[in-house]
Amino acid sequence: LTFRASEDLGGGMKISTSQEFVSRGRDTAMSGRNATISLSGGFGTFTIGSLEAGNGILGLGGAGAPVYGMDNGVTLAGAGNVDVAMLALPSMNGFTVFLKTLDGTAGGLHSQGGNITSVQLKYGAGPLAASIDSTSYGSLRSAGANSRTRMSASYDLGVAKVGFGYEDNDKGLAADKKERLVGISIPMGSMLFGINVASSKTTGVVGNNKGTDLGMKYSLSKQTSVFVQYQTTKAAGATNSASKYRVKLHKAF
Repeated sequence: LTFRASEDLGGGMKISTSQEFVSRGRDTAMSGRNATISLSGGFGTFTIGSLEAGNGILGLGGAGAPVYGMDNGVTLAGAGNVDVAMLALPSMNGFTVFLKTLDGTAGGLHSQGGNITSVQLKYGAGPLAASIDSTSYGSLRSAGANSRTRMSASYDLGVAKVGFGYEDNDKGLAADKKERLVGISIPMGSMLFGINVASSKTTGVVGNNKGTDLGMKYSLSKQTSVFVQYQTTKAAGATNSASKYRVKLHKAF
């Protein structure tokens, strides 16, 4: 459940807010999800909030394929909860710069001192979308994180959309990790087919973590779809692969 509100403040300025809640229906518990408030004007858009920061290369690199997603923390980095303050500067010729400071959270409490900073450059015009960002982990340099660089892009060919993503994690005293992703999605009438192939390599570990995602989406209407998805993954050094499949009926409203 998402509640949104906005107000025109005049003078070209606007304020908007969003709060999400999760209710699974099989019990009485409700929990908070993402919450943000934004002020926009000629300076750009300033946002503060608490949200789930997803995998940074999967969105564009996955090319919109209707798959599980390999952001499981092994094949590709998983999502994390953060508090964030972000300034998005005004877009120019398709380019937008984002300046961010983040603070990881654990159980709703600050856990990383607010010393994570990130600069991101996004481009979007016509069939091409691209993103590159650099993150510094401040005083965490001596622990399990130092810096991270991510880049991803997608290109819509009309008959198909292709994407790629790359992430380089310098983890300070811990083992470094590199991640790669290639994706493609192909629309065919009411159906959308897609595949993602990903791998990651941890310094000092023999072999790569590997994964393949396959998926098909069939649209019964503009708001109702059926998904058929299959995923196989293999951790570095593992003898056997792990696989799973899912059939999903999705209704938007």
